[in-house]
Amino acid sequence: MVDLKGFVRTPLRKKKEAEPETAPGRDPHGGPSAPPLPPGAEDFDGDEGGPGEAFRRAPGIREKLTSIPPGTESPGDDEEPDEALRRAPGAPFPAGPEVGPRPVDSDDPDAAALPHPPGKPARLLSMEDVLSRRPQPGDPAAPSRFARIPFLAKFLPRPAKPETGPQPGDPAAPSRLARIPFLAQLLSLLSREKEPELTSSAFFVGDTGEPSLDGSLKDVCITYAVDPPYQYIHIEYDREARALSYSVVEPQLSGDEAHYLGLIKKAFEKMIGTNADLVSAEHRVAYLREHFDSIITILGFRFTDEQRERIYFHLKREYIGYGRIDALMKDRYIEDISCNGANMDLYVQHRIYGPVRTNVRFDDLELNNFVLKLAQISGRHISLLQPIRDITLPDGSRGNLTLGGEVTRKGSTFTIRKFRSNPISPIEMMDYGTVDAQQLAYLWILMEYKRSLLVSGGTASGKTTFLNALCGFIPTEYKIVSIEDTTELNLMHPNWLQSVTRMGFGTGDAGGAPSGVGGGGRKAPGDISLYDLLIAALRQRPEFIIVGEVRGDEAFTLFQAIAVGHAAMGTIHAGSMDELLSRVESSPMNLPRNLLANLDAVIFPMQIRKGERNVRRITNIVEILELDREKGDLVTNTVFKWLPATDEFKFMGRSYLFDKIRDTFGISLEDLRQEMADRADLLLWLQDQQIRDYKVALGFIRAYYKDKDEIMAQVRDGTVITADDIAALVARAAVGNGDGPEAQSV
Repeated sequence: MVDLKGFVRTPLRKKKEAEPETAPGRDPHGGPSAPPLPPGAEDFDGDEGGPGEAFRRAPGIREKLTSIPPGTESPGDDEEPDEALRRAPGAPFPAGPEVGPRPVDSDDPDAAALPHPPGKPARLLSMEDVLSRRPQPGDPAAPSRFARIPFLAKFLPRPAKPETGPQPGDPAAPSRLARIPFLAQLLSLLSREKEPELTSSAFFVGDTGEPSLDGSLKDVCITYAVDPPYQYIHIEYDREARALSYSVVEPQLSGDEAHYLGLIKKAFEKMIGTNADLVSAEHRVAYLREHFDSIITILGFRFTDEQRERIYFHLKREYIGYGRIDALMKDRYIEDISCNGANMDLYVQHRIYGPVRTNVRFDDLELNNFVLKLAQISGRHISLLQPIRDITLPDGSRGNLTLGGEVTRKGSTFTIRKFRSNPISPIEMMDYGTVDAQQLAYLWILMEYKRSLLVSGGTASGKTTFLNALCGFIPTEYKIVSIEDTTELNLMHPNWLQSVTRMGFGTGDAGGAPSGVGGGGRKAPGDISLYDLLIAALRQRPEFIIVGEVRGDEAFTLFQAIAVGHAAMGTIHAGSMDELLSRVESSPMNLPRNLLANLDAVIFPMQIRKGERNVRRITNIVEILELDREKGDLVTNTVFKWLPATDEFKFMGRSYLFDKIRDTFGISLEDLRQEMADRADLLLWLQDQQIRDYKVALGFIRAYYKDKDEIMAQVRDGTVITADDIAALVARAAVGNGDGPEAQSV
């Protein structure tokens, strides 16, 4: 405890009327008495004869005690305050007290400012005098604000002597705070000294573009944005590996930034652990941003705007995104993501460049944790007991997971088939060369007149993608009921009922396969299968029943529904008409051929190697006319055929389904052919205007239904589509989908 005696004037104490007699030359406490007071001195505290009394009572000393002279050392732990005060720079130790009045002509400005006659008590300082003599802010000689707090002033560093010691601000200046860590931390927070600047890693992207089908793969060197300003993809041909390389370009955190990110993560986890909030998906970003800013404010971190956004980007990528594969999940050109094990590069299926190796990989522990995370956010359970699991991610992507090294020898694995929130439009498929405008116009007419179609192809041939694009041609007033194992279809249709199968709870008496893969020939308690959903759909009076994939006993019920007048669509794994017949007539479908004859047309997409690239083409569109009763064969007609030599689609000249539509609806063949030509012209016009977005293309298709003459006039005139036209069409399409403000207010 620092003794402030002598620095603060204490009130005079009244002497007792009867004081005990003391021995000559001794004070009342038994110690030696103080020397007599100098002329004009006054006893401030009434403690006559105490230590330092003569010093405190000397005339002119009172003003000296109002502040510590510049350069005077602060009292230490083992010395009296008077002792430190007397040790002024340059004075011999110990420095004797100044006795008597100061001369007016001295260099001390206080002597001229506060003169007093000799032999009289010194004048007390008024408040105005104190304030006038107070050092101004910014004065280098101004004492620290902690010097006013005796407890903290004790620990401030002593100013060095001008002759030999280090100058103020010198980092080598000694400090007593190094000996007391707690007080050093406290004073560092209170003093708010300038913190050292954080270092940041350089982040440079360069020129960006868009992938193209033109040119050779050996000339590919492209960087395109995924989620600017921090996520980009760079694809380049590696001449040493003789293959394309896919690199994720993201800002890397420096060591300092990574340290602060770790502190923010710990604070965020403690914050949400003590106050658990249920946050909806659309508010998660705002929730994370709010708590991120609050943590930075509470902890007092000082970041530049760039550093703040970088750290928040990494925090958001981990807590809301998909961590290391977040950029891959956001890449609109990616179809599949494959991880074949720990410490191995991931592979992706690119829409333009095909299968490509990436620079993303997981170590063993990180991969196990990531697989568990994917299962949890999908609402599924995976363990060593059930190490295989099919999942559907929140964005609609399908996935297959394996955990551990029991069933996959290189460790945990995952495969994700991406789901596009904004589906591929028919115009975009025309740009890829998958289909042409005449084929789409033909199928458009079949959809309008409720014909039943089946998309049949091999794995990764684009069956579901093409089926989703075709559903955009269905009129908005038609009711659609879709049935799927996993949600793949994304129909922006206002009258759409989407149903999905459900796995049972536990295994019970009927449990499924213990590995976690469904099936095993038995249903678990609570299982809802495609067959169950199909039976329910027949009672919901739909115009179209869409089955995501026909694979089991539900095929019999589906084709029976087609036979009684329901229009239906679906996909099936078969590459040709012969393969299709073999598939549906064998177990587990066991479909009679006469039921298959009720189908109207089959579309055959195929993935083909063309030069250096893998491309998709609609190779055939086949009409099913009837069943030959004598031979038991199906009578078919190929309407369109792909010519590999010229990479063109050829119309074979005759559609027997147009004859059926003429007989059923009374529309002449000439009108049907003209209608097909008009719709093909509309699609070509949209392609010329580069209308690739699904919502915008859907808006023009629906506008054609409502006002064909106006739309076709624009097509024939070659009107340029403006941004205002696009915005109006998207708004009307959103209202039609039940997403606009008018729909929400109803």
